[in-house]
Amino acid sequence: MSFGSALGLTLRFCAMALAVPFLITLFVHYLAPSEKPPARGIGLLATFLGAIFSGAATWGIWLGWMYLVGEAPTSIHTLQILGCLLMSVLASVSLGSWSKWRGTGPFVAALGFVFGFALVAGTWEMHGNPDDFAGLGVFLYILGATPTALIVATILALVRHAAHSATETNE
Repeated sequence: MSFGSALGLTLRFCAMALAVPFLITLFVHYLAPSEKPPARGIGLLATFLGAIFSGAATWGIWLGWMYLVGEAPTSIHTLQILGCLLMSVLASVSLGSWSKWRGTGPFVAALGFVFGFALVAGTWEMHGNPDDFAGLGVFLYILGATPTALIVATILALVRHAAHSATETNE
């Protein structure tokens, strides 16, 4: 399978699985009662692009090196899984915290991370293994990682809301 067709197929998988949570996040952002953002922080687009880069970098750091050194990726070690998990939580929490939008920033960061990781992993897998079930693996990763990332984002949004409410009460 050519690189272009593998990328196109991966984009379709990502779009199918992430479209509904992402549209719900944008719907809440634009139609919910307006929340006044603080003067500092990054916007939603910067949060999303940073999260995509973080997801792609996580795959490259923890899983992609096997392809670059020529080692057959027949098995993934526990340390690699834990590294990916730790980096996903750190990237989503840090980018969600830096976002100026308390309610939707963490969700955009979480979904962007899942998208970036799946995009690179899926494209690489489908390009290298056209007859394999790589597409199914990427789709299953997205279906498993999205709810987990949204749980982390919900906890972060609730913590940020509680911290903001406490500061407003003290003022």
